[in-house]
Amino acid sequence: MVTIWENIHPDSLSGKICLSFYEEKELFLWFIEHLMNEGIVKLGNGGEFLKGTVKEQVDKFRASFPNTPEEMEYGAFNGYWFLSDACPAGLVWIHENGYQDWT
Repeated sequence: MVTIWENIHPDSLSGKICLSFYEEKELFLWFIEHLMNEGIVKLGNGGEFLKGTVKEQVDKFRASFPNTPEEMEYGAFNGYWFLSDACPAGLVWIHENGYQDWT
């Protein structure tokens, strides 16, 4: 999840595009939702997948997501909220052979 977030960030584009934190967050969540709808990833925590439709899961994730860069770093491991206990789920990559890669 961290890698996706880092590459959604405008710094990955050498400053050619400037997005607000809100715009970055929404682009990130849109991308996660797209990956989920394609069956490439699922959201999970503690060995269990989140319940509900893809939209319901993404909405739950959105509701927990920090609203500012400062909140993103508060109590986070290495500045990444995704690696903190406050994050409700991680990405589970679903391989073509069915293997689940929990992150």
